[in-house]
Amino acid sequence: MVEKETLLHVKCLRTDRGGEFTSSEFNEFCSQQGIKRQLTTAYTPQQNGVAERKNRTVMNMVRSILSGKGIPKPFWPKVVNWAFYVLNRCPTYALTDITPHEAWSGTKPSVDHFRVFGCLAHVHVPDVKRSKLDNKSFVCVLLGMSEESKGYKLFDPLNKKIVVSKDVIFEEDKQWDWDVAYEEQILTDLIWGDREGTREDGDNSDDNHGDESGEREAEINGEEGEENEEHRHIVCEDDENAEREEEEAELNDLTVCMLPVGRIGEQVNPTT
Repeated sequence: MVEKETLLHVKCLRTDRGGEFTSSEFNEFCSQQGIKRQLTTAYTPQQNGVAERKNRTVMNMVRSILSGKGIPKPFWPKVVNWAFYVLNRCPTYALTDITPHEAWSGTKPSVDHFRVFGCLAHVHVPDVKRSKLDNKSFVCVLLGMSEESKGYKLFDPLNKKIVVSKDVIFEEDKQWDWDVAYEEQILTDLIWGDREGTREDGDNSDDNHGDESGEREAEINGEEGEENEEHRHIVCEDDENAEREEEEAELNDLTVCMLPVGRIGEQVNPTT
């Protein structure tokens, strides 16, 4: 794309030793295109200092933008694109009296359309997309400029989709409540959806388990009841035997007490 825009050819490419730059496919592509390769020494980023310093500048901007509007981290690629979009239209010490965009394209850029990244945006709804009583706009979050159209790129946090529009009214001092309306709602939908399915399965399993456990408990109670009956029967037999022995002992004692008493030296006949 660069070669077609400038009608010039890339002659030399200097990179670090990242895996994406040292792969056999990329080396083969550079050889076919006649591009000379230059690689920095391992663990010496200062040899590619210009690119490394620019990366640090951009990442500082990204952290500031994310923190300033409380934007979730998954949107960081959009923030990086916006940071480069702004830097290319700002003055720099490397160029005199022109911006990088002007040096590249030859036209002076306009910054009148700049808005605060992550602010609230009210997007107009066309007449053909609404009825008389519907709202004429809906709330979105600014994510920068569109690369394909002359319009703003916005994110609809309620429908979770990207919107491109030029009919937008901004509230730059306000921001979307991401903690409640985005992260928690999405997580709640996912978690509760899983929990409902799990709970239904769990209820069925609990019912089945309850039936099985109930049957098992009935069996155990039945076995215990039989054992108790046997034990009760044995106890009753022991009680009856003990009572019978006590009665026999009482009868023996009674027989001894009723024996006749004779005089000393006389023989007593127990039958008389």
